[in-house]
Amino acid sequence: MEFYSRACFGAVLADAATYLYLPIQRTIDTMNTPTHQISIPAILAASVAVMLLGGVWFAVLFARQYAAVLGRADAPKTAMPPLYFVGPSLCMLVTAIGCAILMAALRVGSLAEAVRFGAIVGVCLLGTTAMNMAINPNIPRPIAYGVLSGGYFLLSSLVISTTLFLLS
Repeated sequence: MEFYSRACFGAVLADAATYLYLPIQRTIDTMNTPTHQISIPAILAASVAVMLLGGVWFAVLFARQYAAVLGRADAPKTAMPPLYFVGPSLCMLVTAIGCAILMAALRVGSLAEAVRFGAIVGVCLLGTTAMNMAINPNIPRPIAYGVLSGGYFLLSSLVISTTLFLLS
């Protein structure tokens, strides 16, 4: 019951990592997250990196596949409204902020730990959310959409966590 009694998500994530035998467990003061370890330039750099990655991923590398999984392969190409650029960019900024807070709370202290953290967040949180959102009647090929988007989110989580570690 102690696992479920903790109020801080970072503590729960650290406990989950312990159960998975990952060496990122640290002494965590859930009331006093070490915000001095959070670097605004690192957050901004990580955010810009994944924004660029998203543009390359969805508009260049997998543009045809992305249109196909959305059922728009034959649709004429139109200019995208600003919301389609600003919205995802702000979401990835919030993701980078959240990762920075959790990494500081977990006291991620090595590149290997940052990569493990990014993999856990990418698969267990971002990737599964992408798959969950794909499974709805508005997406004609939900599994393909989930894999395509989930792949981006896994890679973006790894980019965010390693950038945050290397620049903090």
